[in-house]
Amino acid sequence: MLYSAFEKFCLRLFVLIATSSLIVSCGNDSNGQDAPANPAASVTAAAVNGNVIINGNVTNCKGDSIFIYKLLGQMPAKIASAKLNPQGTEKTFTLQLNVPIEGIFLIGDNVKLAAEIVLGKESPLSYSANCYDPANTAQIKTSPINDAYKAFMTNLMTSHQRLQGYMNNIRMYSQTNPGAVAQVQQQLNQEQEARVNMVREYISRNDFAGKIAPLFYFTSYQESGKTAAYPDESVYFTREFLSEIKVDDPSLLSCGQFQNRFAEYTASLSQRSVSTDTINKYLQVALDRVKKGSDSRMVMFRGALSGLAQSKSELYVPLAEQYVTEFPGDQGFVNSLKSELAEKKKTSSGSLPPDIAMNTPEGGSLSLSSLRGNVVMIDFWASWCRPCRMENPNVVKVYNKYHKSGFEILGVSLDNDGAKWKQAIQADGLTWKHVSDLKGWRSDAAIAYGVSSIPMTFLLDKEGKVIAKNLRGPALEQKLAEIFGY
Repeated sequence: MLYSAFEKFCLRLFVLIATSSLIVSCGNDSNGQDAPANPAASVTAAAVNGNVIINGNVTNCKGDSIFIYKLLGQMPAKIASAKLNPQGTEKTFTLQLNVPIEGIFLIGDNVKLAAEIVLGKESPLSYSANCYDPANTAQIKTSPINDAYKAFMTNLMTSHQRLQGYMNNIRMYSQTNPGAVAQVQQQLNQEQEARVNMVREYISRNDFAGKIAPLFYFTSYQESGKTAAYPDESVYFTREFLSEIKVDDPSLLSCGQFQNRFAEYTASLSQRSVSTDTINKYLQVALDRVKKGSDSRMVMFRGALSGLAQSKSELYVPLAEQYVTEFPGDQGFVNSLKSELAEKKKTSSGSLPPDIAMNTPEGGSLSLSSLRGNVVMIDFWASWCRPCRMENPNVVKVYNKYHKSGFEILGVSLDNDGAKWKQAIQADGLTWKHVSDLKGWRSDAAIAYGVSSIPMTFLLDKEGKVIAKNLRGPALEQKLAEIFGY
């Protein structure tokens, strides 16, 4: 089976690797209790209505306790603990906690070094691990649910690594051995199909792995049976990418891919130049599938914000403001958002951004405010930035077309080397105005404008206010045609 490039994106699987990269929650540090000294020994490995007992045997733990962390999207919070009892070179523990909803938790002597464990329907569980590397050494016995989950994630990781290898080979062979590309492409297609079939097989199963598997799968346009309902793959993706997920199922919240899915969706819409109004429309439809104030809505929201931040979408600011209004109790994240919003509003649409005053290549001084009266594009770039240099011909084209009508460009270089900066200007034929303080990423202008990646552009009207950000190629030309009327 062959897939189009767009379908390959839609079928892409992202693996939750995670414990060391999780962001620690700023909420309540712990509301769990240590386990009783002698928990009931008659509990069987069947459905236990949330009362879960874990008997553990660990080595190389630095602390004197073992903890269970609840996951909400990618936010862990400590919910239970048990004292570690020395037994020779090992330490043992017995931990009991209430788990009302089956899901993925973390277990370890600290959140940065912890292993994933599925809890909820099985008890007692037998756990062993080396606390230095629990992610790779943890063993959970008498647990078919954990066995199935571990196998599912291992299969995903293995497939992901093979696909990455094929894509790396295609990039390499396209330069060194073009004749081999077709064969590697066929191998990639076969692996893609095998991975899809593997995930489908898990979806058909009645266990936890089967429940979360839809988070890692999307029915292709050609296989959807909906080609007559949608004019093309892009429209299908926009309306269907999130439709197969049971967003109101609380057991999905503990899987980081639940949040990732919304980040992928939002970033893809933004990168495909879908209008902000359209993106907002479909995000609100998705969010409204769950109750306001719910954990599901919080995690979905965070994923959407992540995708908007990744794509540098102007929708990030209004959606972040909506999050602040809807989730005032999420104080840590909300306070962080408020600080970020204060900075972003300096360069948001309609704002008058900070002035820029730096040296020109000739050694003089030039300020952004001196260009007022023109439509100005601030272009953050650098001689060493390949994407910037690849975009330069497009910028030259629109500058030559609209400069006579009052379009000006202020190139702000993040170079350190003045000679290389000047050489790139000449080599690429950049005849507009340029400035730099030659501080690289520490450029005063880059810091003031919150620039964390380049190329990055800000389009200003004749009064110096921001019209749009990060326009490139056809999107830039379309906007200028709209402004100048030709």
